[in-house]
Amino acid sequence: MIDTKTVNGKEFEKALAGGITYLKAGEETLNNLNVFPVPDGDTGTNMSSTANGALHAASCDSIGEYTAAAASGMMRESRGNSGVILSLFFRGMAKALNGLEKADPQAMLDALRAGYKGALSAVAKPMEGTILTVMRECCSEDIDAPDISHLLGVVLARAEDVLAKTPDMLPALKRAKVVDSGGQGFVFMLKGMKLALDGEELPAMTDSQAAAAKPEDEGAEAPFEEMAEEEITFGFCTEALLDRNSDTSDEGIAEFRRMISDMGDSMVFVSDEELIKLHIHTNEPMTVLAAATALGQIVKIKIENMRVQHTGFIQKGAEEKEERSLIEKGGEVLEGILSTVAEKLPKKKDRNAEPVINKPYGIAAVCEGDGMMDAFRQAGALAVIDGGKSMNPSINDIIDGIRECEAETVFVLPNNKNTVMAAEQAAQLCPESDVRVIKSVTMIEGISAAMGFNPVRGTDENEEMMNQAAASVKTLSFSRAAKDAEMEDVTVKKKQYIGILGGKILSSEDTLEQSVAALLEKAGEADFYTVYYGHGVKENDAAQIAALIEDTVEDAEVVLVNGGQKLYPYIISAE
Repeated sequence: MIDTKTVNGKEFEKALAGGITYLKAGEETLNNLNVFPVPDGDTGTNMSSTANGALHAASCDSIGEYTAAAASGMMRESRGNSGVILSLFFRGMAKALNGLEKADPQAMLDALRAGYKGALSAVAKPMEGTILTVMRECCSEDIDAPDISHLLGVVLARAEDVLAKTPDMLPALKRAKVVDSGGQGFVFMLKGMKLALDGEELPAMTDSQAAAAKPEDEGAEAPFEEMAEEEITFGFCTEALLDRNSDTSDEGIAEFRRMISDMGDSMVFVSDEELIKLHIHTNEPMTVLAAATALGQIVKIKIENMRVQHTGFIQKGAEEKEERSLIEKGGEVLEGILSTVAEKLPKKKDRNAEPVINKPYGIAAVCEGDGMMDAFRQAGALAVIDGGKSMNPSINDIIDGIRECEAETVFVLPNNKNTVMAAEQAAQLCPESDVRVIKSVTMIEGISAAMGFNPVRGTDENEEMMNQAAASVKTLSFSRAAKDAEMEDVTVKKKQYIGILGGKILSSEDTLEQSVAALLEKAGEADFYTVYYGHGVKENDAAQIAALIEDTVEDAEVVLVNGGQKLYPYIISAE
């Protein structure tokens, strides 16, 4: 354990690394708590992605210099309501620590208070019972602490205490029987920071530890299936990071903020001399972004359809995570964690470089799973965009894919209905190419569309034929149900095998074979089937599903492909 009477930049860096690691381990827990402001199940993902931005900050002895760099990294990578608020908290801390080589307990307490004020100032309509309440109450009273470790211990205890009370402050939390997800994420950060500063190993995060701050008898996760999609008033989570124009006035900033405040809710907005960060839930994302371009040059954009997120969160399978978090690798010490994590982060591409155009046509496809990526390459895609398990890449990722094609005309295959709008926005930001977004909403439709491309045809004809090819194929997806649910056409029981066709759950059976047979009947016969089996599925098991199709559908031709996808153990193409 190090002497923490004062903490310098490298010591704070070590503490922050512990906080990020603990937060990452609790990512899925936070997603399962996320019911406010909308039940879209992404708080953990957003907070973890935001915090990872600090890993790009260079080590230095000065705590003022280090926290400034770490906060800037968080701001640039911030996602979602809670993620943006988290980045603003550390930005406020950095301002308070500016010019200091080391911080003593009083300076650190003052920085925590400045962090809360910085986060609060950017939130248009703060509400009690959220992450802001936890941030405020954990440092509101004076603390006579002999060192930083003791200070963090008191701050953590206060944060846990107020977190347990959040269901009494927000009806949405009380109804769902959970604490605030953002507040829980902030508690995870504080816990990891203290453990790291004390030189303790970070333990594996068990369910009981993750739920420790919940009120007695409260549920471990929110009942998303009981929350109506109609409760989401403003459907698009819209975010933008801009480099502020040198001639943008403070009055212009204030006028923009007033204008968009009436266009949605959950608005978080902050600006300084260099950057502008915007987060808002709205039904008019394009209008908001168009107005924002008058203030500065867009660096990052993210638009997510929260109604689709909410529906997908209900439907997703309950399979265990195959990749363990850093914390779950028991026995490792914290030393070297920053370099280890940084090596795994994707390298930043130079988006300021002049785009290269050297071929007439290209196809860029969003997909996930090594086998699925190979399938798209074999179908003619010049660029495969890793959509991650949720198939929801950022607009910048799609732009990178478009430019990787180096083509005059690029056909983008979003392969997820939640990604279509992001692809359309990316197309507008690549004026060097004629970008056509094909309306493929599954990877199966995307592969069919890619195979429908013919370089002899013109651009318009190819676009039409690729859209027709996407619409001609049926996608049958299978997974395990995470919860009981009453769907429009079927009753779902937890751990049953569900079958999805046309975006709807149409079969739910005790065995996979029964679910496949039921969905095949509802899908109607086809001539050609391709069974893509996912990550962790054995080929022999997949072969039994292929045999079932051959036995069920007369004269059917069935091909087996190792897709490697993670969300659905089995995806079947019927055409």
